[in-house]
Parts: sequence; structure tokens; C-alpha cells
Amino acid sequence: MAVTSSNGRKEQRSSPGEKKSQSNSLESIRKGGTFDTGPVDMDSGQFLAAEHHLKAIHDMAAEHLDHGEYDEAREVFEEILRGQRQRYGEKHHRVGTALHNIGIVHLRSGNFARASKASSQAVKVRKQALGPDHPDVAVSLAQLGVSHLECSQHKDALVAFREALKIRRKCLGPRHPKVGKLLNNIGCSLFELNELKGAKIAFEEALIIQRTMMRTTSPVNSASVEAPNQVLLSIASTLCNIGSIKLRWGEFEEAILALEEALLLQQSVLGDEDPTVLNTVESIDFVDRARIAYEENLFEEKFGGCSSINGGGLPENMSLPGCSGLSDNAGPAVTRMMNINIGLMQNMGFSNRGHRKVNKSTKNRQANDDGTGQDLHWI
Repeated sequence: MAVTSSNGRKEQRSSPGEKKSQSNSLESIRKGGTFDTGPVDMDSGQFLAAEHHLKAIHDMAAEHLDHGEYDEAREVFEEILRGQRQRYGEKHHRVGTALHNIGIVHLRSGNFARASKASSQAVKVRKQALGPDHPDVAVSLAQLGVSHLECSQHKDALVAFREALKIRRKCLGPRHPKVGKLLNNIGCSLFELNELKGAKIAFEEALIIQRTMMRTTSPVNSASVEAPNQVLLSIASTLCNIGSIKLRWGEFEEAILALEEALLLQQSVLGDEDPTVLNTVESIDFVDRARIAYEENLFEEKFGGCSSINGGGLPENMSLPGCSGLSDNAGPAVTRMMNINIGLMQNMGFSNRGHRKVNKSTKNRQANDDGTGQDLHWI
């Protein structure tokens, strides 16, 4: 089984037959064995053996993570961290990598406060070891931003995402896909802070990058055959986010157009019965019924005197809050999907029959990849 390293290479994981030796390797770390013997000559066979030993331990942790065995994965990565600190000290880049990986485990397991703490430590160590503008610093900053976002610390998330964006634009250029993902996350943070104009600008810039990427991405020139599908889902997420803003402003027709385009893209990748697709169908239905109610002045009857946005929008509690974050795979830990404000529909007299509530932690935030940090980094 393969795991992506920090330089994009795929590392082969150990087979089941090697698990016993991996367990023995972990035990040797705990007992202060091979990994805790201090510095070794990098040209010596001892160094090569230590590197092979570390890779086996790292692969074991990645295997646990893949199977949702978060406590086991965390335990192994914490042992790796302890070994790296003892060998290299507190400010080595490998210590930063170990902290970053621990943050990933906490993020995937839903322990967002601990993910934030580990990611913050990873940022600090990587800045000290690699310099403030290193690409790996941007990865940990993006992961920190997602952790803050999940903790509803939207201002802190925005700070982290913007710092990561500055690094990525400098290192990768203004139209790189990873720049687009961060712009999407910045839009999410601004949306949560009710800075809708800024959010719209960020989402639209992200959409330009994503569409450009779609034209240049194919199974032939992609690292993964799934890459074009991931780009399509990324575009769909951003369109849903734009639809959220259009709805908040009372621009129903434009909201529906954005959602319908997103729906077509989702259907092309996921089919007609996927929960994500069904949720978008329900979102379109909701916006259409909200439009009818608005035109018939039901809002004035139900919410007479509430303030409007931009001289004619909807109440602030009516929205399709959506964000995009770490990577573009569809799934709760990866992409935050549209969430309908069902409570407002009920207040308006609409039935919520057939509408499913979506957990807040699954909004349209693009996560995973290096883009926001949920890919493991090789020590």
C-alpha cells in the first residue's frame, strides 16, 4: 500500500506479513532502542538501517490511520515524535513533520482542538527549521486553518489561510491548484464572518483557477486517474458556496444557476443517488421555494422588521453555509457539502420532509492533499 511523501512520491507500505516486525520496531522505540541511540553517521550502514526502521514505523501508523484506528495511529506517531526529539532536538524539521502528522490524526478523528494545537506547533517548528516561506510551512498553516475553522475560530482560520496563501503564491504562482484551494477556504472563513463581498471575491478567484485546472487535467497527464473527478467536485463545491452567497443576498435565480451547474458536475462523478447529489437537489428545491415565499411577501409576514443585506437580501440566518477545505475527495473528512437552514423553512411553514440535515463539520471545505494538509508527510 502506498502513502504520499512530502515531495509527492509514493512510498510502499509493509505487507501484513511484516506487521510483527513492525510491532517489534515500535517496542524498540519505547524501550529506547534503535531510534534513541543518538546521532549516527549519515554515510554509515547504521543510518540506513535507522531510516528503514523509521519507514516501517511510519507505514504502520499510516495503516492504522487508513483503517480509522485513530488511537493506534496517534500512539505510533507520538512515539516517532519522541524519538525524533531525542535524536535531533526540538527545532529539527523532522520534529515538525511528526507534529504535522499527529495533527492529521486528530483532524481526521474529529478532535479539532488537539489538531489545532499540534498543527500550530508544527508551523512553529517548520518555520524555525525550514524558514518562514517554505512550502511545508504553508501545508501546516493550511491544516491549522482547517482546525480553527472546525472549532468555529473563524478569524484565526482566516489568518492561517492568508499566511499560507502568501507562501503558495510566492512558491507556486498565482494560478496553482493549491492556491485555489486556499482561496476557497478563505472564502469559507469570510462567509462565516459574514464578510460576504470578500467571500464572493475569493470563491470566484478559486473558481477561475479550478476551471483552468480542469482544462489542463486529464488521466494521461495526472498523477492519479481520479484527478479530473476531484477537480470537478472541487468546482461543484465552490459553485455551491457561491450559491450560498447569492441566496443570502436574495439573488434566487443566480443561486439556482450556480447550484444547478454544481449538480450536473456532481452527477457526472457520483451518479444520481449519492447523498451529496441528493443534498444539492434538495438545496435547489429549497432555494426555489424560498424565492416563491419571498415574492409572495411571506418573509415580511414571518420576519417583518428584520434587516436586509445589501438593500434587499434575506435575513442573516437564512443561508446555505458551505466551505471548501483540505482536498477534493467527497466525504465527511474531506469536503464540506451544502447545509440547508431547515429551521427557517419550518418557520415559514414549509415541511422539511425529505430534507436531511448535514453535520456542520461536513461543509464545502476542501481538505486532504497537500492543499490543506491531510496527506501524511514522510519523516
